[in-house]
Amino acid sequence: MKEEKIDLKIKKEKNYKKIPKEISDEISKKIFENIIKAICIMIYFIVLNLAHLTMDKNRLMGDIQVFSSIFLLVRNYIIGEGI
Repeated sequence: MKEEKIDLKIKKEKNYKKIPKEISDEISKKIFENIIKAICIMIYFIVLNLAHLTMDKNRLMGDIQVFSSIFLLVRNYIIGEGI
């Protein structure tokens, strides 16, 4: 009798902990998108660091302005589209 109650309780808890497949897929997609964004940002800073080591200051400042402008345009596009 006690074992049946325990088994029933365990089954109920397992049902509460499961996430529906649609929601799980959405969460996985969002996580993947955020990982891709983080990788892109890391690559940007690695390139920036390597450029700092090899370029002269004037060219580096010009390139930073160009990249910053590109990031600004991409951000405005994303906000405008509501992505």
